[in-house]
Amino acid sequence: MSHRAHFSLGLGLALSISCFACGDDDGGSKPSTPDSGTSGSGGSSGTNSNTLGGRGGASGSGGSGGGAGTGSGTIEEGFPCKNTMECGSGLACVVAALSPDLGVQICARPCSNDTDCGEEVCDGYTDRLQDKHCINAEPKPFAACGVGETSVCADRTCLYFPDRLVGVCVDLCSAAGPDEDAGTPTEICSAPQSCVPDIVENPAVGVCGEQVERGALCGIEVGKFCPLSDNCVPDNATDPNSEAHCREDCSDTGTCSAGTCTNFRMLFSYCKQ
Repeated sequence: MSHRAHFSLGLGLALSISCFACGDDDGGSKPSTPDSGTSGSGGSSGTNSNTLGGRGGASGSGGSGGGAGTGSGTIEEGFPCKNTMECGSGLACVVAALSPDLGVQICARPCSNDTDCGEEVCDGYTDRLQDKHCINAEPKPFAACGVGETSVCADRTCLYFPDRLVGVCVDLCSAAGPDEDAGTPTEICSAPQSCVPDIVENPAVGVCGEQVERGALCGIEVGKFCPLSDNCVPDNATDPNSEAHCREDCSDTGTCSAGTCTNFRMLFSYCKQ
């Protein structure tokens, strides 16, 4: 039994940013927003062990957002807020979005135009001026992205961790084969990567990544995925930021070819050696 977590495609990132290719190292194009994404299922840490941490869940439906002023509170950039006064100095509480019908508020650096943001751009997820904030276009694959990072993917899709405001930038591919794109980008993965299925809920959609063997380093944030018969397990169960390696799954059988069948946070069982 595989315990790959189903991730959520970054569908809510329909920004009007037109300056991502404006001559800096963070340049690129507007992030893709494919129609094939589905919301995350909650999922286990499984093959795609979440070692990026996260910003927590949504903080309601959006509300009125922050004004042009800046906060005097303690909440840091990218974390959920209710009003600007809760945000740290220089930040405002703005409305962001994970999907067209799910709004969240985060503390961010307010702006009026791109010159306020240095190498980043000034834009927002709503049409309201008070929701404009500095946003980074991340050019690297498997880099952190999302409203909780106040960043989008320059040329890729932001794949959100279940129930979190952050994810990773990935290249999507057709898990159904080159002639059946099912409405997804027909990205051809470059070796040693291949199209890895079972990452998002849509079975026709895959993620370009490297398939590794049992015992190897793994995790979506490093672009390495375990066999379907294995789980990606953090080396230190109490530290989600520790390195993870592929371990034999024993959730159904309770037995191992080597090692002891061990439960991981009531999510799945793996063979611990």
